[in-house]
Amino acid sequence: MFTSSKHPARFDPFHLNNQEYFVLRDDLIHPILNGNKARKFYSLVQTPSNKVTRVTSWGGAQSNAMHALSWVCKTKGWEFVYYTKTLPKWLQDKPIGNLAFALHNAMNLHTKSAVDYNDIIEHLKRNLKSELIEPGTLVIPQGGACSLSEPGIKILADEIQSFIEKKKMKNLAVVLSAGTGTTAYYLQKHLPKQCVYTVPCVGSVDYLLEQFLSYGPPKHNPEIIIPKTPVHFAHPSKKIYDMYTTLLHASIEFDLLYDTIAWLAVKNNQKLFDDKTVIFVHSGGVQANATQIQRYKRAGLLS
Repeated sequence: MFTSSKHPARFDPFHLNNQEYFVLRDDLIHPILNGNKARKFYSLVQTPSNKVTRVTSWGGAQSNAMHALSWVCKTKGWEFVYYTKTLPKWLQDKPIGNLAFALHNAMNLHTKSAVDYNDIIEHLKRNLKSELIEPGTLVIPQGGACSLSEPGIKILADEIQSFIEKKKMKNLAVVLSAGTGTTAYYLQKHLPKQCVYTVPCVGSVDYLLEQFLSYGPPKHNPEIIIPKTPVHFAHPSKKIYDMYTTLLHASIEFDLLYDTIAWLAVKNNQKLFDDKTVIFVHSGGVQANATQIQRYKRAGLLS
């Protein structure tokens, strides 16, 4: 069973546009449970199997969190209940990607209309507590956006701080992409002497700030880099794909939905980092690239 302590952090030098960076290779932690999901669900992995019988969550039909939770629940012998909005018929008929993986892991999928979905999620949020909301049932918000994620992210912070001290680094910038912003917030909280930068890849800056407020006081908020071009989550973009291929040619694959957008923001704000040593935290989730590339092909951006 996966535990972070068995997989020491790996920091790889990475050269891009004549600049040197360090990439924290969280994508290599584990073949399935990797990236920020390995950190967020560390506490869940450590939970004794007999303490939980069911995990309930919600989100997109190709969510990396859904992918990871389905594997954890299967390994633990727990039921996994997941809510998402109504699927397009082609995906209902032939599930692919993260959805196919989660269904193979016996995920109990509930698809709902937009109205019913929102009502169910609001109900779950109103009843959400840090403890089990009913005997044996644990509710985990979309993307693992809750305090359960903090212990694993603290381990991440400790690994980064150890690397900084070992290398005697000065004037650091730790950069990572943000969905719900959970990893970025708790990382800054546990790296108070370092500057953590994050890039919103799902919602607006206001959405990200609202998420931060739900985790704790603003004094722990990381710095937000605003992308110069509007980001519409999961919508195919030639700029994003070109950046993806540039990163791939530079030796590391990053996911198309989060990290590639964060790298674009770094590139477009290079002056911000000219005098800094940058550590980029790999968010994992590259298994989702296959379905996203299919989306690019359907949009006519790839042959």
